[in-house]
Amino acid sequence: MKFDNYKAILKEIGIFTPIFFVANYFLLSLIVNLFLGANPKQSFLPIFLLIITFLISLFYSNRIPENISQKKILLLVDLILLVNVIILITGKVNAEGQLLKIFKEKAGTNLKLLLIIFVSLLLILRIYYRKINFSFSNTIFTVAFFLFPLLLIPVLYPAPFIDVYIILKQGIIDLSQNTDPYLRTFPDIYNGMYDYTYQKQEIKLVYWPLNLYLLYPFQMIFGDLRYAYLFFLMISCLILYFLINRNKVVFYISFILLFTNPYTFYMIKYAWIDTLAFPFFVLYFLFFKKKKFLFAYLILGILMSLKLYFIFLLPISILYLYNETKTWKRPILLGFISIFISALCFLPYLVTNYEALFYSIIYFKNSLPRLDSLSITGYLYQFDLNLNVLNSLISILIIIFILFRIWKKKRSSVLFQIQDLSILLFSLFIFGKQAFGNYYYNLMFLAIIYLSILAAEEKPTDKKALLKTNLNEN
Repeated sequence: MKFDNYKAILKEIGIFTPIFFVANYFLLSLIVNLFLGANPKQSFLPIFLLIITFLISLFYSNRIPENISQKKILLLVDLILLVNVIILITGKVNAEGQLLKIFKEKAGTNLKLLLIIFVSLLLILRIYYRKINFSFSNTIFTVAFFLFPLLLIPVLYPAPFIDVYIILKQGIIDLSQNTDPYLRTFPDIYNGMYDYTYQKQEIKLVYWPLNLYLLYPFQMIFGDLRYAYLFFLMISCLILYFLINRNKVVFYISFILLFTNPYTFYMIKYAWIDTLAFPFFVLYFLFFKKKKFLFAYLILGILMSLKLYFIFLLPISILYLYNETKTWKRPILLGFISIFISALCFLPYLVTNYEALFYSIIYFKNSLPRLDSLSITGYLYQFDLNLNVLNSLISILIIIFILFRIWKKKRSSVLFQIQDLSILLFSLFIFGKQAFGNYYYNLMFLAIIYLSILAAEEKPTDKKALLKTNLNEN
């Protein structure tokens, strides 16, 4: 009986609080910021924390907190804003790149001191004037102390020491000169440090063409491809705002959570391409929610051409559309349209140099686990245990479980679809040969979309009746 009581309490917490969001944004944010998105000391702590976060996500993916108030969500976002400021000032993102110190030297402004003063002022006002909505002032605060410094990242760090930036920049230069960027072989800037993983394979452009196409105008016009990431982050917030009935709360939530997160500095500084997918994720889920399925599947085709693991959204989407329409004909037809659109995004290299596109897959297939990876497989590899095959099997079983649950439970809500995609990607990352902060940043962004839609769907539902309904559904 006691166990049943505890179980009921946990379920009630899951119904009336956005625990899934807390796990996939807040806890993941703490982990990737604490360890800078990697595990260089090969310690068990980050792996343990990720396992706990994954289990929490899995446990709370069976319910949606349908009547959580906007007031509570805004309070949560305000709290996260405060935590993000503390992490930026004291955390490793600042320490690794001396962000605040360099900003002071080049801009002549003590950003750290200003952050402390203004965030303290906001906190005092928040405590004394609890009934006042501070969304506008917090947005201005974010623009001044986060968005503006982010715009200066290409100036503060003009030549980041990372292969992704060097390869992407050269690939764009090759495009501008009508040269095939996939023919170029790059030198190893790490001097063999990762030969144990990549087996001394040739270093070539392994990012798919659409990434270059999206980055190209920003490199050509502004002189640095990293301005594209800021643009795509901002456009994501604006799409959420406009497609969810111009909801100011939605814009506030997405803008604050995206731009105040210290790891966003890291993502932009080192030119990780994951942020390019964010507006397309927003468009896909909102079109699906509005039942504009053709547009949703056109966007899905674009998503699948950006990164390989986004392809797993296709079977999830087909099942959700089947649950919505009760027929297989339309989901399968639209699925083929997505595949066709994805193929178009690979042109002209799908015709002229398809071997290079396959090389991007073979390169990682032939690679061994990375010791500094934030994954179980990477951690165990330091003990000469290459369990990649076994862990891949576990990921496949989790994927089958997710797809079966969608089928059996007849899940159709977009919020459930975001949950299922997040858990699927989480399983691929945590059991994969390599996964770093930029991988998990995708989950954090999906959590922001989740919370934004949740806030916009606030319903004045009776708490006891909702609890009874959700418990009976189990």
